[in-house]
Amino acid sequence: MTAYKFKENFLDYYEEYVNNNKRDGNRHLKSSLKQFRLFLGASIISQSDITENTCKAFLRLLLDKYTGETPADYYTQFKWVMAAAPLMAIS
Repeated sequence: MTAYKFKENFLDYYEEYVNNNKRDGNRHLKSSLKQFRLFLGASIISQSDITENTCKAFLRLLLDKYTGETPADYYTQFKWVMAAAPLMAIS
């Protein structure tokens, strides 16, 4: 396991995930991080603070902001990051 998996701030994990998994011609992963940061309006969030309602509100924002396949593409990338994130210890 690498050290980034133990970051307390989920956005740090998300950014490192983007950097480690970017592919040429695929802007959706990086853009999904950008949109999630804008959605939160904060620079720190713990994984435990990301609830089902948070995810639904993020999807709703994407659907309101974009058309076509873009909302689904960004949200799919977000779900991949969430699924890959290790469960972080709750203190």
